[in-house]
Amino acid sequence: MNNAAFGQYTRFITAHVQHLADDLGAETAVICYRQNGVPFTYGRPSFVEVMNRFVNHQAEAEATIVSLHRAIALVQLEGVNQVQRTVLLHRLDVLINEAIERLTTDEA
Repeated sequence: MNNAAFGQYTRFITAHVQHLADDLGAETAVICYRQNGVPFTYGRPSFVEVMNRFVNHQAEAEATIVSLHRAIALVQLEGVNQVQRTVLLHRLDVLINEAIERLTTDEA
């Protein structure tokens, strides 16, 4: 895909993401990689803000299984840098230990 086509697709995507944010109040983030590996990011209110909120979301505020799935999905993304990966793996370890503790407590 050439740069012009990539630009068309990303404009289409960002228009819809902007609609979600502006009209529906959603906080959104999109990442697309060009063929050469260069990322294109877009977010409302900002990509970094949405990703930081997503990564740093407190596990207590949601079900443990949702946190587990989210952490696994983020670790599997190729775009996650080493620091983020280390933080996510630590968080995943904490969530797994919490789940095991809950299961063993419920059985007792």
